[in-house]
Order: sequence, then structure tokens, then C-alpha cells
Amino acid sequence: MADDGLFRTAPKEVIAYFDRRPSVPSFDWRDLAPHEHALAHTVAKTAGLNVLDDLRAAIRKAVVDRIPFEQFRDELIPILKKKGWWGEKKLRDEKTGELVKAQLGSPRRLQIMYWANVHSAHAAGEWQRVERNKQFLPYLTYVASVSERKRPLHLSWVGITLPVDDAWWRSHYPPNGWNCKCSVRQIGDREAGRLWKEHGKDKAPALDERDWLNKRTGRIEKVPAGIDPGWQTNSGLLRDRTITAQLQGALDRMPEEPRRAAVEQLARHPVADYVRETLGSKKQVELTREQQLFSAAVAQLPAQTAKAMGATTTIVRLSGDNAAHIRERHPEIATALLRAIPDILEGEAFRDQNGIAVFREIDGVLYRLKVKVTGDRRELYVTTMHQSNPDQLERWRETRNRVE
Repeated sequence: MADDGLFRTAPKEVIAYFDRRPSVPSFDWRDLAPHEHALAHTVAKTAGLNVLDDLRAAIRKAVVDRIPFEQFRDELIPILKKKGWWGEKKLRDEKTGELVKAQLGSPRRLQIMYWANVHSAHAAGEWQRVERNKQFLPYLTYVASVSERKRPLHLSWVGITLPVDDAWWRSHYPPNGWNCKCSVRQIGDREAGRLWKEHGKDKAPALDERDWLNKRTGRIEKVPAGIDPGWQTNSGLLRDRTITAQLQGALDRMPEEPRRAAVEQLARHPVADYVRETLGSKKQVELTREQQLFSAAVAQLPAQTAKAMGATTTIVRLSGDNAAHIRERHPEIATALLRAIPDILEGEAFRDQNGIAVFREIDGVLYRLKVKVTGDRRELYVTTMHQSNPDQLERWRETRNRVE
């Protein structure tokens, strides 16, 4: 998987991952958190310079057409020199306002850029294949780097064989650093049993996380020992959030009526059914972290209501975690009722902590649904839904502010 042989093909999953990453100008690679690197295509020292699209196009060609680094370099250097993104220059750091000497384009920088982006795209694309095949090949085993000089800690991981869904792969799915050429193999029960007997590595080692001070942001971040800062994420696991972020942004830019039609269509999409039915039918303790975070657009709020709540979007989402929470604690809420969320949101709404609570009667039964603003991105999520009664509604009318 994450080895040099990956350049023989460019699977559709690899291309899809790269194409769904938005371009984000950056002055310094540390300006983006590790998970944001997985979600966005960025090149340090590009803020304020019109070169990011040129770099992105060249890297996409490297990913899709599998061109070697030498061709990538020779085609890109004249373009970058023409636009002034080459050599050392004094640039204003938009974060600090200071003029600093910055290394822009150079053969070494292009080599790092080529390697990091191509390998990240392939690792993310391969992870989609891993997920698709895990029913028949439920294990991954860590394989030695093909580099001449091997990192001792990476070498100690060789032979570790764990289920695909084991949390260790969230941080240790290769590549695990700059120029890391470790890889994994996906295997079945029989080979996993043989490897456990051979290596005895059937449990994940301790993460042994260390503090790393991000001097750009001033934040102290946790990085597992043996992994370079910025590489402690599994790009494939974050792919769905990449798509979510881009889709949500596109929807919010639409006029009201087309947006409403688009959200209604998304609410009928198989992805939404996956959240409501498959994930909603599981207990919360059974969900992996990725399944908990997986979400689908299911409705939208009026722009005025969303703005009053302090949300950055009008799109209401249902996560796997909340779907499981609702179905587990309130068995009366069947899949059909989760599909009725847009109808319930047309009911009588009241201000609630961090959001709103909405009451509506369906087929003679009164239901209460809550929507809250969550996370740093101030998104809207359905957090709970259950049967209510007229007395409770009356109490809300008497004690809460109604949303007009």
C-alpha cells in the first residue's frame, strides 16, 4: 500500500480524495492542524501569492497521471519563476505582520511537496479500499519500510497485526513522517493467526504521546512517539469530513429555494439512510470513532433562525453517534421518524441551551426534537428526539422564548 509501487496505478479513490480537498493558502505549514492538512491542500509560503492553483494542478497531474518527480519539477519550475515564487524573498507574515526572509520555491521544496501530497492521496485512497474489503480481510499488518535507512521505532512496529477498526491505525497508518516508506498489508484470519504466532504482536503498543509545541499557534499538541508532527492522522479516515465540509459550503452559498431542494434530495440519499438505519441501529459503544463522526445532511433551518443561534450554516446534520443515541434511548423512534426530521422542524420551536427545541405532532403523537450548535465550526446537529406530551409543550410555552 503506502510504498513506491503505488505509483503504478491511480485508483478512483485516490483521485477522488485529492479532488475533494479545497485549496487553502498558508504562510507556514504549522498554521494548519494535522486534521486540517488531511482536509485541505496547502503549500507553505503561498499566502498572498497567486501560485497555489498552479501547484495544485501540477500535483494533481502527479497523482492522476503518475508522472515522475523529474517531470513534475521540470514542468513547474518555469511557471513558478515567472510568478515570482522562487528562491529567497522577504514576505509579510499575515499572522504576525512581520517581514521575514522566506524560502519559496526550490528543488528540495518541490521534492517534499511532491512526496507529501502524492503519498497522502494514495494512503487516503487505499484506506477506502481497506474499509470496503474489511469484511473478508479484517486485519492490517505493519510492513517494513523499503528505505535503506530505517527508523528504529518504525522498525519495531513491523509485524503488528490488528483489526482494521483498531484505534491504533487512526494515528499509525503509514506514512508516519516525512519520507516514511512503511506500508501495510490487508490480510485474513488465517494469516493473522500465523503472524501472531510468529511475532506475538497482537496488541497495539502504547501511544507514548509527547508534547509538541506548535510555535506558530502557541498550542501544545500531542504527537505519538516515532511520528513526525503533522503526520499523526489517517487521511482516509478524515475523507468523509472533507466531503462534508465542501458540500456544506457549496449548499450555504446557494439561494434559498435551490438549497432547500438540494438538501431534500440529500436527505433521501443512501448516505443518509446509512446514518439513520445502519449506524442508528447500533449501540453507541459499538460505534468506532469514525462511525460516530460520520454524518449526513437531513434538513435545513431558516437562515434567520440559524443566524440567531450563532451557527455558520443553515444545514442540519445527523451524526452516527446521535442516531445511535436516539434509537438506543428512545426505541419508539423508528427510521421512518428519523426521515421525518424536516417535517418536525416545521413545528413550534423554542430557544434552548446552545440551540432550539421543536415540538410537532405526527400521526397523533407529539414529538420533541433538539438541534444544537456544536464544535468550533458552529455547525447544526440533531442531538435528540423523543415522544413528548401536551403538558410538556405547555410548560415550554410558559417558560421558554419562542422562535418566530
